[in-house]
Amino acid sequence: MKPLAVPRRGRGEPLRRRRQVKTRRRWTWRSLLHAPIPQLVALLLVLGGLYGLATSRLFSISTVQAVGDSSLTTDAIRAGCECVGANIFLTRPEDVRARLTARLPWIDVRQVYTRLPDRLVVDATDRRPALLWRTTAATYTVDMSGRVLYDLHAPPVATAMIPTTATVPLVYSPHDVRLTPGQFVPSTAIKMVMQTRADLPASLAPSVNVYRWSPYSGLTAHSTVGWWFSLGIVLGDDLRMRVDAVSNAYKQGYMDQHHCNYVDLRPGINAYCNYQLQWHWPLGPGTAPARH
Repeated sequence: MKPLAVPRRGRGEPLRRRRQVKTRRRWTWRSLLHAPIPQLVALLLVLGGLYGLATSRLFSISTVQAVGDSSLTTDAIRAGCECVGANIFLTRPEDVRARLTARLPWIDVRQVYTRLPDRLVVDATDRRPALLWRTTAATYTVDMSGRVLYDLHAPPVATAMIPTTATVPLVYSPHDVRLTPGQFVPSTAIKMVMQTRADLPASLAPSVNVYRWSPYSGLTAHSTVGWWFSLGIVLGDDLRMRVDAVSNAYKQGYMDQHHCNYVDLRPGINAYCNYQLQWHWPLGPGTAPARH
C-alpha cells in the first residue's frame, strides 16, 4: 500500500501554524480588577510593619551596658555614642564603635552589638600607657603607637590606674604645646625609647628614667647616676651601636673618671665626655631643679 501523500499547500492558502500577531490591550478602569490586589495589600502591610518597628518606642535604645576589662562607665558610653533613644534596627554598631574610639581614645573598643528590644552592649578594654609625654604645658599618657590617651591633670580613669615615672619612662619635649586625646606624638621617639630600654644592660637600664626629645637632635637619655647621653635620631643598628658604646663606657667607669654630666656619642660611636651646666637639671636645658 502506498503511503498517504501530504497535500501541498496551494498558492494563496494561509499557513496553519502562522504566529498570531500580538496586539496591545487597551487600558481601561476595568483592567484594575485584573491587578494582583492581594500582593499589593501584603506589600503595604509589610511596609507598614517596618515603619512601625522603626518608629516604635519599644525598640528605642534605653539601656547601655559596658563589658570587658575596662574602666568604661555607662555614663561615658552614653555621652560618647550618641545612641540613646535611637531605633535599635537603624543603629549601625560600626558607627557607634567609630564614635567611641574617636571620643574615648584611652579605651580600645573591640566590639559593639545590640540586644533586643532596647539594649546596646560595648565590649572594651583600657589602652595600656607605654610612657608619659611631657611638654611645658602638661603631661600626657601615650600608648605604644604614640596615641595620646589623656592629660594627667584631668584623668578619666581611676587614680590607681594612672602611671607614674616609677612605672613608665618619661619623655620631655621642650615645647609649649597642648595636646588633645587622640592626637599622636612622633612614633620615632616612642620606638627609640623602647629599643633603648631593651638594649641597655641590666646594670644600667634601671637608672635610665627620663628622655628628652627634639625633632632636630633626636633622643637624649638621662641616668640617675648623674649624666645624660645622646642617642641621635636613627633606629636599628645605629642606635644599638650607640647604646653599646655608652654601656661599655659605663662599665669602664669613663663618666666617673672624667666627672662629666653629658656624654656625646659621635658618628664614630665613641663616647666623648663633657661637663655642661645646661645638662645639670633633671630634664635638661631650660628646666628647674625642682621639676620631676
